[in-house]
Amino acid sequence: MKSLRIGLLISTVLAGLLPLGAHALSEFEAMDMAASQRMLSQRMMKNYLLYGAGVREDKANAERMESVELFQKQLKELKGYAESHSLESDWLAVDDVWMAFQPEAMSAMTSREAAAELLPLSQQLLTASHALAQAIEKESGHHVADIVNLSGRQSMLSQRIAKAYSAIYWGVDRDNQAAELQQSAEEFLKTLDELKASPLNTAEISKELDSVSVYWRFASPGLDLSAGKEPVPANINTTMESILKKMDSITGMYTSVAD
Repeated sequence: MKSLRIGLLISTVLAGLLPLGAHALSEFEAMDMAASQRMLSQRMMKNYLLYGAGVREDKANAERMESVELFQKQLKELKGYAESHSLESDWLAVDDVWMAFQPEAMSAMTSREAAAELLPLSQQLLTASHALAQAIEKESGHHVADIVNLSGRQSMLSQRIAKAYSAIYWGVDRDNQAAELQQSAEEFLKTLDELKASPLNTAEISKELDSVSVYWRFASPGLDLSAGKEPVPANINTTMESILKKMDSITGMYTSVAD
């Protein structure tokens, strides 16, 4: 079985290509895609914030629009899978939030006030996308699904961390985002330890997980936004993007265990 990897999805969108064919998704393709939607919910919000804050505006805006387009395409792909696997209500929950989130996420007119209103919608989109991913995992019944879901969640957390950091930097919902940043960082580290201990790890997977740890050690000091600390939003975003790509690759490796 040739699974569609999250890493391929992300690499193609970063290259400006979105070749999602109209075919019936396999269980693992649907699982990968649903996990990608979780990540994109945070990536879109992160890039909205970076664009509004004036941090590498052109790049942030391009990634924002690419992520919006990819989310929409994947949502359509997942609709067919949901309809054929009695998961329509889970899919509709995502679609309902998406209808409210999409227009604002694409707006050329960004502001702190608009960002403060969009942040709760991004959380709702994450929650609904996570519920769909869990429903697909449960419906699949495969033992490897849990590790694929767990690994895919790390991709989302990398973007959630960067999103919270960007919000704090721009002065949007600082207290809540500071708490979310700490919680997400702790969850990321805990899950990374769990993944390192997985009996499914090959030598290659273990090597890639060690690389993620190196990236994390590099980023960790910059996540401290205590008084007197100089914010480094561009550096944090770059490192979290590197972690995202590594975790996407690792998720693909876990998925191949089912082949």
